[in-house]
Amino acid sequence: MFDYNRLLDLCNEKKISISQLERELGFGTSTINKWKKSTPNLKQIVFVANYFKVSIDYLSGESDIRSKADDLFEDDKIKTIARIYSESDNQEKKMLMKILEIKFDDYFRKD
Repeated sequence: MFDYNRLLDLCNEKKISISQLERELGFGTSTINKWKKSTPNLKQIVFVANYFKVSIDYLSGESDIRSKADDLFEDDKIKTIARIYSESDNQEKKMLMKILEIKFDDYFRKD
């Protein structure tokens, strides 16, 4: 799931247009506008979340908590995760997602 309106709010806060965001992230023209009707892939979501320093859950509208730790979204870490994920086969992707779920659950566990 992806919350296009939340993305618009983030762009407005940062005072950038969707077109400018696409250029800064190296996306093709109108790539993000297509997300009004279709869901972006995980790699694209990760890049957008990293750019705004918000969690994927926040960007998707699943959570109102932007991020509990900015260091989770350091450029090098996200680029590495995105690269590993994009180079993986389906079975490896499922395993990586499971690992990330466990790590995020541990990190964001409510005590």
